[in-house]
Amino acid sequence: MRAMAWVKLGTGSRRHPLGHGDIIGRLPAAALRVDDARVSEAHALVSLRGESLRLLALRGRFRVGGRVVSEVGLEAGLVVELADGVVLEVLQVELPDAVLAVSLGETTPLVLAGTTSVVDVPVPALVAGYRQDALAVLWALGTEWRVSRRGSAAECLVPGVLDLGGDVRLTVRPVSLAAKAQQATRTGIETPLRIVLFGDDGVELTPVGGGPIRIGGVPGRLASVLISARRPLPWLELTELVWPGDRSDERSLRRRLDTATNRLRRALRDAGIDARRVRLDGAGGVSFDLGNEDRVSTMGSDQPAALLRLRAATGDLADD
Repeated sequence: MRAMAWVKLGTGSRRHPLGHGDIIGRLPAAALRVDDARVSEAHALVSLRGESLRLLALRGRFRVGGRVVSEVGLEAGLVVELADGVVLEVLQVELPDAVLAVSLGETTPLVLAGTTSVVDVPVPALVAGYRQDALAVLWALGTEWRVSRRGSAAECLVPGVLDLGGDVRLTVRPVSLAAKAQQATRTGIETPLRIVLFGDDGVELTPVGGGPIRIGGVPGRLASVLISARRPLPWLELTELVWPGDRSDERSLRRRLDTATNRLRRALRDAGIDARRVRLDGAGGVSFDLGNEDRVSTMGSDQPAALLRLRAATGDLADD
């Protein structure tokens, strides 16, 4: 119960399966690893949008029909040029009537994407990737899904409720692609996000019905500061929080902030999130818009360094 595309790289004959949330690039953890310096570490992402699988540009761009694009629908016969001479051919696309989604408690079901861990610290949450301390880990095996609960052997993931202990229950249910397509028509701030803050290491954003996207580096640090603040920050105060102790002149700082803001907006657009969430108020203030249904949590027992610096700057050192 997984939307899948089978592709071929270059002149080789090997078929590579790719599903929702899989990355193409040079990263060792990439679902399709491309050993070519012209290809970015995380070059492109396969994402289920509505009723179609799409290829989204991440740190690189690609060409289709000689035209540079940042997104394309995957269908049999499509040829994508990741870089000059690095060609990807789509051999087959398989879309089931429904895909599996999971939720904790009363949260909105999240369509599974890649390896996902269920953690309970500081609060129960679904996070991307493998976590050794997880209550359970879910991963794809071909067109199916597997789950390994703490202390238990791996088993096939099927619809139902999994009791993970400590009052944490994972609900697994099928979601029809037709219903997901209707959900995908919702855009902008109306689409709720699950947000996990990793302090100076960035943020993880998961739109309802989509897969988690991790934003790191300067754009991720900027997002972490803005989300932690939950209010517009004057741009000079913001640069001090993003680059503490930097004594560059104001013109240089402003240029760096504009560059970081544009990179953050691009990362949001690439993830299918409205880039207008990063807002400039026209008076020098910058903010990250949070909707009423957005949920924000912090991984680990420590608070983000960005939040601690913010509280030090504002004199607010009280606990949440």
